[in-house]
Amino acid sequence: MYQYHYRLTDRFGIPVEAIAIFTGDKNQRRPDRYHEKLIYTEILYKYKAYHILDHSHEELMAMDNPFSLIVLAAQKALQEDKLPEEELGKERLTIARALIGSGKYSHEKIRRFTYFLKNIIFINDSEINRIFDTVVDELTGGTNTMGIIETINELTRKEGFEKGKQQVVENLITQFGFSDEQAASVSEMPVSFVRKVRSALGKI
Repeated sequence: MYQYHYRLTDRFGIPVEAIAIFTGDKNQRRPDRYHEKLIYTEILYKYKAYHILDHSHEELMAMDNPFSLIVLAAQKALQEDKLPEEELGKERLTIARALIGSGKYSHEKIRRFTYFLKNIIFINDSEINRIFDTVVDELTGGTNTMGIIETINELTRKEGFEKGKQQVVENLITQFGFSDEQAASVSEMPVSFVRKVRSALGKI
C-alpha cells in the first residue's frame, strides 16, 4: 500500500486517498498501516481498511452509493459454490435493477457495470444469462450488447487481440448496423480502427 501511494503520487503529482478492501472470511487480518522505524527516520502510513462483510445485504441496498452495489456483488461472488445458480441469478438481477432504477447513471456506465456483474458473479447456465441480458435490455431500453461483449472476449482469446477485434467490429457493422462511434464504444477500439475496418469491407 505504501509503494502504491508513493508511485501514484510521483506519477500524477496529486494527493492520493487509499483504501484496502479485504475479501476473506470475517476473521481475516485487516492491516491499516505501514510502519518503518530506523535510527533517525520513521515512517507511519495509515489508510482505510474495509471488509466486504462489514455491512449486511440490507444495509448495502439502502446506501445511496454505487460502491455499495460493487461490495454486494463481491459478497454474492463468495457464495458461488454455496448457492444454486438460479438463486445467484436472481441476486444478480436484484443488484442490476437497483443500479438501473436509481436513474443516476448513463447507459454506458450501466453497460460496464452489468458486464462487471456477469464476470464477478459468474454463472454457467446460458438460460439464466439470457434472462439477465433480456431484463437489463428492457430496463435500459437500449441495444443489448452483453452478448456482443462476451463474443469480443471469446474471439480475442481464441484468435489474438487484433484479429479478434477486427472480426467483432465487422460483425457490429454488417450484422447490427452500428455506426462507427457505436462500434468503437462497444468494441472499445478507436474510431479510426473501426473506419479502417469499414473501408476494407467496402473494397470486398
